[in-house]
Amino acid sequence: MSGKENQELRQELTAVRQELVKVLGELKKLKKNSTGQDSEKLTQQIVQNERLIENSGNVSEAKVKEQISKSRALMKEVNTSSSSTKKENNIVSLPYLIGGSTIVISAVVIGYSLLKKNKKNKIT
Repeated sequence: MSGKENQELRQELTAVRQELVKVLGELKKLKKNSTGQDSEKLTQQIVQNERLIENSGNVSEAKVKEQISKSRALMKEVNTSSSSTKKENNIVSLPYLIGGSTIVISAVVIGYSLLKKNKKNKIT
């Protein structure tokens, strides 16, 4: 293998490792906003990525790419499950929103009616 080929391979490996570091950062951000089982899965993936980064001199490019793929798949899974949870939470809160709005509107109508009635009584 020539020096030029060797240098190109090193640059490619460095780029893949940098991508792994970027994915690790994304995993950590996602973990801050997750709970329960998702958080546990993210923690495991973060630990695996950190180990790979620490031992990057002894790890093949294929292994690093595989880890990046696993991390991205997990991020997609967590994003999908968290968005469905948010939808469920929005649906559950809808009756409270409607009920609260109804109470406020009723209070405004009653208040306006009482004000109007009081003004009529003062005039007569």
